Parts: sequence; structure tokens; C-alpha cells
Amino acid sequence: MEDNDPARSAEALDLADQLQDSQLSMRLRQAGDDLAANRIGAAGPVQREAEETLQKLNQQWTEGRPDDSEQMLKRTEEARDAAQGLHDDLDELRKQTDAEAVSQAGGQQRQQMQEAVQELRRRAERLERQLQRLRLKRGEEAAHRAGQRLAAAGQAIEAGEGETAQQELDAAQDEVEQLQEEIAEAQQEVAERLAQEELERIAGALQSLKVRQDAVIAETERLENERQTSGRLTRGQQRSLQDLAGVERELQSLAEAASQQLEQAIVAALAG
Repeated sequence: MEDNDPARSAEALDLADQLQDSQLSMRLRQAGDDLAANRIGAAGPVQREAEETLQKLNQQWTEGRPDDSEQMLKRTEEARDAAQGLHDDLDELRKQTDAEAVSQAGGQQRQQMQEAVQELRRRAERLERQLQRLRLKRGEEAAHRAGQRLAAAGQAIEAGEGETAQQELDAAQDEVEQLQEEIAEAQQEVAERLAQEELERIAGALQSLKVRQDAVIAETERLENERQTSGRLTRGQQRSLQDLAGVERELQSLAEAASQQLEQAIVAALAG
């Protein structure tokens, strides 16, 4: 298993704080209002501040997480369910096959006990293979030991050795609980990885915002140059200016949504 990345979570928290402190949404809204009111000159500095903020945020974030986390999470959930089922059924079997019950059981009863134990052993072996595919080495080894303990318990039941059978079943349960801990750790890691991937997606959205903001700035500057050259804007240019105001307001909404999504993703990452 890989180590969790606390530095990455801390970086995400810092990014969220900066996104909030930068007042990006407010600046985009102000730029939109200025453009809507034909205050092109006033909109320019605000637009550039917003663009610089987006540039800074994007420079602080890099990509690089694997893209198979959802499949990994699904497999660890399946292993978790299999381990829990094995734990519960083994616990029930331990209650039914205590030392006294094994010692006093007749041939048919012992056969039934053996069959129940062997079924649990086969399930432990299947779980061992699942954990091997997940590359959870400690869990795989614990599942292997659980299978060995169950096999030994079956032999003890066959021989009518109640105390030995009980000890082996108890030891098998300990191994199952150990592999459950390993699976839980893997789930936590994968959940955090998924949250980090969501952060990467949001970072991509911020990059898209920056590209669109750059285009708005370029068009705003072009219209301002036209106004200074001719002293006025044509109706078509005024319509273009109103369109730019609408784009700025849209970017404001997208910036607010990105901020909210970022906060949610960070909560998920820290919960992992």
C-alpha cells in the first residue's frame, strides 16, 4: 500500500483558502458590471487581477493521480463484504462448536461441523486470492493463516479434540479481524485518492476559467482601443460589450461553483 499524502491535503487546503481570500468571484462580478455599464477602462484592471489569481492558483497545482481508483474502491468494498461475512459466520460457528460440543458430538454431528469449517476455509482461500489481486500483502497473509487455522480446526473436530478445535477457530477469527483492518486501511487510502482526483478535476476547471478570462480580457482591450480611436462604440461593438458582461457573470458563477466543489472535495479528502 502507498502511504497517504498529507502534504497533498495540506496543499489543497491552502488552495481553498487562497481561492476564498482572492475574492475571485467578486472581481469577476465587478468586471461584468463594469462592462455592462460601458465602463471598459474600469473593467480592465479588475479583469487582469482575476486572470493573475487564476494563473497563480493553477501554477500551485499539478496532476498525477492514477485513474483506476473507482475500480479499486469497488474491489476493496467487495473484499470488505466478503471478510465481514466470513467473520460473522465464523463467529456463529464458534458458538456452535465449543469444546464441549465437539467432544460430545456423534459421528454425523462432527461431519456437519467439519463441512461447515471446510466451507469457511474455502471462503478464506477465495478472500486470500482477492487480497492478492488487490496487492494487500498483510491481508493476504492473514487470510492464508486463517485458512490454515480452519483446516486444523477441521482435523481437530474429526479427532474429537474439542479444546484444540476451539483454539484453532479462535485463532482463525483473530486472523480474519487482522485482514479486516488491512482492508479498512486500503479503503481509506482509495477514498482519499478519489477525493484528490476530484481536486484535480476542479483544478482543470480553474484552468478553463483562466483561458476564458484571457479571451475576455483580449476582447475588452480591443473594444477599448476602438473606443479611444473613434471616440465611440458602434452598436455592434456595444452588443459585443454586453456579451462580454454576460461571459464575466457566467465566469463568476463558475468560480463560485468551483469554490464550493473544492471545499466539498477537501472535506472528503480529510475524512478519508
